[in-house]
Amino acid sequence: MPWLLRFLPVVGVLWLAACSSIPLPGSNGRTPLTQNEKETRAALVRELDEWRGTPYRLGGESRQGIDCSAFVQRTFKDQFNVVLPRTTSQQMHVGTEVNRGEPLLVGDLLFFRIGYVGKHVGIYLGEGEFMHASTQEGVTVSVLNDLYWKKTFWRIRRVIDLAPSGIARAQP
Repeated sequence: MPWLLRFLPVVGVLWLAACSSIPLPGSNGRTPLTQNEKETRAALVRELDEWRGTPYRLGGESRQGIDCSAFVQRTFKDQFNVVLPRTTSQQMHVGTEVNRGEPLLVGDLLFFRIGYVGKHVGIYLGEGEFMHASTQEGVTVSVLNDLYWKKTFWRIRRVIDLAPSGIARAQP
């Protein structure tokens, strides 16, 4: 057993090095937001401010409790007049797929796999942050680079086009 203790620091360093080299969307050095992204972020933050702290409730759609997909659906309807399906599983099929190596844009939908069958959705705010209805904190902002979110991150969908006019338009 003492021989194993000698190798633990080496294994730990190798594990940390491997984890730190996992490419995360949005971490490609692209930091400045375009004017259109700033306007989109401002709209998203307005909605966030109205809902922040609302508790999570599976199937909920009100200030008494809301789930992640209802929060996303409500945000896109209220701020961009974009109608999205109600469930996370349905929302995974709208808009266009974004490859993991591509830069994220403000307003992209971020999907996470939770456990074997669970799915979670949030909206990218830029600068490595996303807003969502968390089971633990209710409606909140989280950091995409957080170990938990990094580990469960799954896919990206783009449902709005940040048009040159600055107006968010629904993607086909």
